Amino acid sequence: MTDIIYIHGFGSSPKSKKVAILKDHFNVATPTLGVEYDKVMRALETFILDYIYTYEVEPILVGTSMGGTLATIMGRRHGLSFVALNPSTQPSITLQRPVFKTFVPGWTDEKAMKWKPLEDQLSDALSKPVEYPSCVMVEKGDEELDYSLAVAKYKDACEVVVLEGGSHRFNDVEAVINKIKEIENTIVL
Repeated sequence: MTDIIYIHGFGSSPKSKKVAILKDHFNVATPTLGVEYDKVMRALETFILDYIYTYEVEPILVGTSMGGTLATIMGRRHGLSFVALNPSTQPSITLQRPVFKTFVPGWTDEKAMKWKPLEDQLSDALSKPVEYPSCVMVEKGDEELDYSLAVAKYKDACEVVVLEGGSHRFNDVEAVINKIKEIENTIVL
């Protein structure tokens, strides 16, 4: 069974319906990440490396929204395949929206700006084509992020899949499952 590390979005958690469905098809590991940039990056790096060394496998990284961005960056950093779902391409701007101040106590625009380095890391990660099977999947119905920004950002680096409908949470989990299996078959061959 394929190993994946699922990376949740900003302020979310690994306890979602999507993760439960993925666990029916794959070995899924899910780190719990906070909201502070430096701590998230260190925790995620440690989680991925520990997983690789403990299980002696190269997992496929899968993430939604900010998690998709993190999956891309970490995938490129460690030579791992990734599937980025509705990735955030401008987190320092997106995280300044009032909704984040509502559900993240003490959230400020200054804290949002601390995520700016992630944008540069994403640009670096996508500056040349990915040599291993990876893709970005976006749903046009994403009510939080403009899907066309992700398409433009990823189009020269990896496969881009654009789906009709959907939402920011990424509804078409069956398409994700099929894509992971496709990547798995490519890696195995």
